[in-house]
Amino acid sequence: MRITFICIDGHGHVNSCIGLAQKLAKYGNICSFIVPFNCLSIVLEYGFQVLTVFAIAYDVDPQAKLNQFMEQRSEAFELGPIEQFEKIRIPRMKMCLEFIRQTNDQYGQHIKTLSPDCIIYFSWMTIPAIVKSGIPYILLYTCNPLLIYGNSRAPPYSSGLSDKDSQTLFAKQRSSFKLALADLTQQLDWYLASEGINPFLEKRIDFMPLSKSPYLNLYIYPETIDYKEFNLPAKWFRVEHCLRTTPPLSDTEHLIPEKYEKLIFVTLGSQVSNTSFLTKLITILSKSKYHFIVTLGSIAADLIQLPKNVVGRKYVNQLSILPKVDLVIHHGGNNTFIESLYFGKPSIIFPMFGDQHDNGRRAVDMGIGKCISPTNLNEKLLLDMIDETISDEKMQQKVSEISLSLQQTQSHERLNKILISIVELSKNLVGIPDQLVNQLVATWNN
Repeated sequence: MRITFICIDGHGHVNSCIGLAQKLAKYGNICSFIVPFNCLSIVLEYGFQVLTVFAIAYDVDPQAKLNQFMEQRSEAFELGPIEQFEKIRIPRMKMCLEFIRQTNDQYGQHIKTLSPDCIIYFSWMTIPAIVKSGIPYILLYTCNPLLIYGNSRAPPYSSGLSDKDSQTLFAKQRSSFKLALADLTQQLDWYLASEGINPFLEKRIDFMPLSKSPYLNLYIYPETIDYKEFNLPAKWFRVEHCLRTTPPLSDTEHLIPEKYEKLIFVTLGSQVSNTSFLTKLITILSKSKYHFIVTLGSIAADLIQLPKNVVGRKYVNQLSILPKVDLVIHHGGNNTFIESLYFGKPSIIFPMFGDQHDNGRRAVDMGIGKCISPTNLNEKLLLDMIDETISDEKMQQKVSEISLSLQQTQSHERLNKILISIVELSKNLVGIPDQLVNQLVATWNN
């Protein structure tokens, strides 16, 4: 098959697409990409054919742009989930809609050029050119999957709540999120209508403007910690991980000290730049007997003085470092969370925003990590938590079992077989009935 991956701006989302493309290419599929111009170098490194779309103000380095966006809103990391949603998620969603407006025609032209058998895409809202292409399109949802369980009495996405909290609280938070999105959703509906797409036929996922594909929808999460307490909606298939196969950087070994008791990796992710928090965190880590490797980001790297037991770079080859450390302190982003589990590393999570709160809560509920609100950071709490996590044999055993399961997953092979069936069925159907897709998923899961 010829498979085209389409992904909006965002390093983590693009990396997930690259990882899945590498997996599907192993089965003889020819994978190509359409990405924003500023993500071109990310994909080219892996040897895929790439076409780019260009929008005004999207010609800068994607990491520098995200770092600046987050640094300007760093005070939001100390707010509650609803206030964070309004200050971080809503502006990002508005940027996404404006980007689609400027690039939709380019997407249409590139899809015709590549002429794929199917499209796998991530976007926070419908890209009209994909829907109108006549090619089966499949949503790849790259975040914590709690959002897709929204109609099964599950906690709302980005709330950090668990099933043990009250349904009244769930309803209140959902209502607040939906109200915050009301203006944006209306703008999106007007735009879709102007492109000949009926917004009332869009099957939105919970309170978000994100719409399901009528063909198939994918999400990324380990089976062993998935939300099996809730009912998975129709036309969803779980891919357990999308780790990339990436060559180690030449300077990776230089980050590892010759002698150390324990080695810990620290990252706040590709989207987060919070110099004040990182400074406080590193000051505390300087009091530890362990050694640390820290991803600093483009802004903090030039501002923070590092103590003797800490080394850091703007960007660290995470997949190369993770197998060599004993613990990961991170933000709870879906990629880092799953990559840490893949290599059998427990986590201490500082959730900053969005689904990071949900992964932090899931780590605690499943006994595979600990979680601290950034506002609660203090020296004794963190240093004690590091010692407790490293010495917790029960937690390590759970994480090791998840690691083995992830490394032996057959979800990529099963997905490939499902995609072949979807492409064949779509030759005679526009969209595929829920029951038929569910039968396909059930068949290849057995």
